[in-house]
Amino acid sequence: MHKTALAADIGRDAFCIIAVVLHTEDAARYRGPVKFFNSQLQETLGFAKWDSFNRAREKAIESGWLQYEATTTRGAGLYFVTVPGGYGEIDDTPIEQSSTPESGYNAGYNAGYNAGYNAGYNDGYNAGIMGGNYTNPNPNPNPNPKDKPVSSKQAFSYSDDFQSFWDAYPPIRRTQKKKAFGLFQKALKHVPAETVIASAREYAQSDVGSSEFAVGATVFLGNHMWEDDRQAWSRGKSALTTGGSAERPKLMPDPERLMLEDLFTRASRTSIPKAIEMMTSGRANGESLRSRINAGLAAIKKMDRATAIELVPAFGKYLEKEMAK
Repeated sequence: MHKTALAADIGRDAFCIIAVVLHTEDAARYRGPVKFFNSQLQETLGFAKWDSFNRAREKAIESGWLQYEATTTRGAGLYFVTVPGGYGEIDDTPIEQSSTPESGYNAGYNAGYNAGYNAGYNDGYNAGIMGGNYTNPNPNPNPNPKDKPVSSKQAFSYSDDFQSFWDAYPPIRRTQKKKAFGLFQKALKHVPAETVIASAREYAQSDVGSSEFAVGATVFLGNHMWEDDRQAWSRGKSALTTGGSAERPKLMPDPERLMLEDLFTRASRTSIPKAIEMMTSGRANGESLRSRINAGLAAIKKMDRATAIELVPAFGKYLEKEMAK
């Protein structure tokens, strides 16, 4: 790797990943691929951002020196180093410490570079990239030789923390995963991952989160909904039958209250017209839903404020924010 000037070709970051994998394989006596979690390599190699680590790994894979196989979404990936066709002919004896720069380093570097470039580029590129077989110096590095090397696109994977959040979120609103991943990474600048994951789990189990009015994961993350009052998510029948309120008149059906909860939750962040547009845009029953919303707003206006807030607590939160403006 040194004599082929690999670091100059693919960059120090990608070279460092290959070197760590190779060193670990050597320590394990090449009994098979070595395992690393994404976060493990990213942190120990000093990558501040996931994108930087992923780009460096893709360069290493594209160079033909690194093979990577993703396992499960949360499992450790399998890594092993290969030598692309043509490079195996380079003399791998170490440069003697007693050699002078002129007689040792330069001679070894020039000989290795020329041999590696000519053989590696002409033979290795055509054989390795255009369909030939790699030369693998490791005994049985891949326990399942039928598996094809994973491409750089397939090598992309989400962090373990984000996958935990995604699994906890309401299934019917798990959309725009890649965008949600970016928002999740931004959220971690403000709060620990455990806080966001726990709040997603609470939301999924709440009355609003388990209903058709649950918001998408990107909305949840973009609006910092882990900061919401949990009462705004729980508007089920139990809320009407506790604390001796069972005798109170039921002024509107449960679905309408849930709908208004969603409306005022959104409106507290934007406005009522924008909230209505968000809820009805692109829906097959958009006009019908709009009529129900307007009827609900009309019903709220006819109630005294205390009753309206008791039925739809998010209405109270909305009023507080409007008064604070």
